[in-house]
Amino acid sequence: MLPEILSLNLAGLGIWDLSWKNVLMWAIAFTLMYLAIKKGIEPLLLLPISFGIFAANFPLTGLTNQGGLFYIFYHYGIETELIPPPNLSWPGRHD
Repeated sequence: MLPEILSLNLAGLGIWDLSWKNVLMWAIAFTLMYLAIKKGIEPLLLLPISFGIFAANFPLTGLTNQGGLFYIFYHYGIETELIPPPNLSWPGRHD
């Protein structure tokens, strides 16, 4: 009885659907978090990037499916240009 309950609860978390790719990306995210927090290397840049990597690699969350959080940010923010794309040129530089 108890193993069945544990199995159902763990299945709801998506642990059984983890792949080596998810674990590798989590390792990269935690490495970036470590560098940002402990070593103080660009924390304002590395912390949001590492959190995004960590959150995007949860299995079975549906963040990138239609209606998911990342899909909404992309569709309504980037595609409609409500959030403008970053200007990758140097200020004052005209090519």
